[in-house]
Amino acid sequence: MAVTPGPPGLPDGTIDTQLSKGAIGLPAVVMQALTHVAPAAGAIVTVQVIAQLVGLTTPLAFLIAFLICLMLAASLTQLARHLPSAGGYYTYVSRTIGPRAGFMTAWLYFLYDPIQGGMNLAFAGWFMNSVLGTLYGVSTPWLWPITLAVGAVLITLLMYRGIKISGKVLVILGMLEILIFVCLAATGFVHAGPGGVSLSVFNPAHKIPHGGSMFLAVVFSIFAFTGFEACVPLAEESRRPRGTSPAPS
Repeated sequence: MAVTPGPPGLPDGTIDTQLSKGAIGLPAVVMQALTHVAPAAGAIVTVQVIAQLVGLTTPLAFLIAFLICLMLAASLTQLARHLPSAGGYYTYVSRTIGPRAGFMTAWLYFLYDPIQGGMNLAFAGWFMNSVLGTLYGVSTPWLWPITLAVGAVLITLLMYRGIKISGKVLVILGMLEILIFVCLAATGFVHAGPGGVSLSVFNPAHKIPHGGSMFLAVVFSIFAFTGFEACVPLAEESRRPRGTSPAPS
C-alpha cells in the first residue's frame, strides 16, 4: 500500500514545528518507551492473573506475547523511520490507510493514554496503603488522593519546564527502576524456593492447561509488553529521529 506524501519537512525528515527540536537523545527516548511499558505495575498486576490462568507455564505465555509484540515493533520501526512525526499513530494510520481512520485512531488514543497518569498515581497510593497495612498494620486510606495530587503537581511542573529537564528526570527514575528490578531478579534466582530454577516451564507438551487459559494468558502478557511505542511522539524533539525514535522497538 502506498504511503500518502505529507508536507515538506526538514533535511532529517521532520516537520518544522514549534517543538524543541533535538532536545533529547537516545537515553531519554529509550526511557520513555520503557517506563510507558510500566514493568513494575505489570509485575504487580498482570503476573498474578497470568499465573492463576496457566500456572507454571507463565514464562511460556510471556515468550509467545514477546514474539507477537516483536512483529508489531518491527512494523512500527519502519514507519518511524519513514514518518518521524510527533503525531505517532495518527500520522501512520492517516498516511497509510486514510485521514478518517487516522482521525478515529487519534481520538481513541487520546481518550486512553492521557488518563493513565492519574490512574497510575492513584494505584500507587492504594498499593502503598495495602503494603503498609499488610506489613505494619497501618491503615492509610488517605494516601492515594495525596499521591495523586502531589504526583500531578510534580508532573505538571516538569511539563511546564520543558522536554529537556523532564527527559533527564525520566532517565534517572527509569535507571532506578531498572536497578531495583535487577536486584529483585537476582534475589529470585538465588532464592528460587522449593521448585528451584528450571527450563521445563517452556515445555508445551504436557504442562499447558486445557481450554482457552493459555490464550487469555498470552493476551494479558501482551498488555505487559505494550507501551514501547510511546517513544514515537518524541521524534520531532529527539536528535536523529530516523535512527533514535525506532531504536527502542
